[in-house]
Amino acid sequence: MFYYWARSIKINSSVVVHLTLSDYLDNNEKVFKSFKEIEQNKLAKILDVKDFFFSGKNDCKITSKKGQLIYNDTNHLNPTGAIELMDFLEKQLLSILQES
Repeated sequence: MFYYWARSIKINSSVVVHLTLSDYLDNNEKVFKSFKEIEQNKLAKILDVKDFFFSGKNDCKITSKKGQLIYNDTNHLNPTGAIELMDFLEKQLLSILQES
């Protein structure tokens, strides 16, 4: 769905991740434009994951609330990351359902 999450990550040694919010927005500009058109045409409601992965910070999130790594590699969440993302999306979905 997105161009890439992190430029580099090393699991089980040292962790190095560098993806800034501006990188994320720039690399996904076409995707976000398509999402905006879909929502404007009322074809679907798009759930924004930006706040999950950046949560008000400039660098991409790499650990859970408990300090555990959330990635298996540079593009795939591990089970810990998937569960936290699921919780984040569930809150968004409940909010949308309450609006309707």
